[in-house]
Amino acid sequence: MHPHVLMRVHFCIQRINIAILRREEIMKSVIIRKNSNPGWKAPYEVTFSFKPAEDDDIAKVELTGDFQFMTQTQADGFFRQNGTDFGITPYNPYQYSPEMFSCEFNIRKSPEHLFEMKKEEDGVYRTVLPLPDGQFHYWFILTRADGTTEEICDPENPSYTNEWHTYFHSRLSVGERDKAGYEGYAFPRLDKKCGRIVFDRYKGLDGKMQCLGIYLPYGYDSSKKYPVVYVSHGGSGNELDWLNSGAMAQVFDNAIASGEIVPVIGVTMDHGYYSIGFGQWKFEEIAQNLLKHIIPFMEEKYSAAPGAENRAFCGLSMGGMTTSYLYIHYHREFFNFGIFSGSDSVRPNEEETKILKEGTAPYITCGCTDIAFVNPSYRTDHDITTLGLVEWLDAHDIPYVFSLKNGAHDFHIWIQALAEFLTKYLW
Repeated sequence: MHPHVLMRVHFCIQRINIAILRREEIMKSVIIRKNSNPGWKAPYEVTFSFKPAEDDDIAKVELTGDFQFMTQTQADGFFRQNGTDFGITPYNPYQYSPEMFSCEFNIRKSPEHLFEMKKEEDGVYRTVLPLPDGQFHYWFILTRADGTTEEICDPENPSYTNEWHTYFHSRLSVGERDKAGYEGYAFPRLDKKCGRIVFDRYKGLDGKMQCLGIYLPYGYDSSKKYPVVYVSHGGSGNELDWLNSGAMAQVFDNAIASGEIVPVIGVTMDHGYYSIGFGQWKFEEIAQNLLKHIIPFMEEKYSAAPGAENRAFCGLSMGGMTTSYLYIHYHREFFNFGIFSGSDSVRPNEEETKILKEGTAPYITCGCTDIAFVNPSYRTDHDITTLGLVEWLDAHDIPYVFSLKNGAHDFHIWIQALAEFLTKYLW
């Protein structure tokens, strides 16, 4: 295929063996080309389009998303400032160069990272961004003639939603899977060896019905039993986050198809239900709800294999703090734990410490400019930093695996974390 031939894709251009294949299903709102602009250093130029309804009185359309990049020098400055220097200005796609890494940083405070789309003669709004290989999520901001604004996902690239929650981010895979590192696991498969997502309800700890997002692997057979990975969102999220921005189904699909993990079931839940406000989750209630309601529900209604040896738990941010809590207090209930960008401030007692020393080493990760890596709580009585957790484990000779990645507190890191946790530390 000539490098300047248009490649229209639904979510991605993916390398399988040598050929770059096209998805049969075409998404007209995004076109990915090889970069032909000598002033841009990213390998691709991506055209985003939005066509408003005929009766929609639109005054302006803007594109936004995690199209931001940072250098290692900036990352070093972030660490020296103890994670408090939010004045760091990330680079936009037009400033991108290959030594930079993706980061969703200060996104709401950086007007230069809102990209106004130009209305063309056909009535469609368009803009072009140079982008490297990898995963991005994006959405549109509509400003109407009366000054009101609305944030929406791409209508031609809709997000998962259900009767309980909505989601307005769309996800995009750019480039070639084998050039995207662990983010490449989020590229959709073209061979149709894909699992499916179902939403179901269970009766929770307080007797009320709550929602689960459930990934069933390709070839799911109710006569078989499958290990289960329970995956938690962060502070303001719900069961939809990992299915949309986190590309959980695609990561599971690729890890299973490659033979790096046995077929597994994945479960997302709404832990924010058990909170007293943003950043204040009731960890013990979450644990009891998980152990006494979610897990029994999955083992009764789905082909979830029973026993701690068939269960794993991971989560991001507040979900990472939840994972840390479960790792400390319910270590024997799970095969392993993935702590992504978060740590509970409570440290184990003497008996729990002994159990952890003899148990499985958890997988711990975060980004080098991650607010969870280091922040003002570091080395205080309420230390919730990743660095503080690994230092405490070191001091008590407790085994763990730590992977510091280039990135911030976002799904660029967490997609990689999920892929690495699945393929290296589970079944």
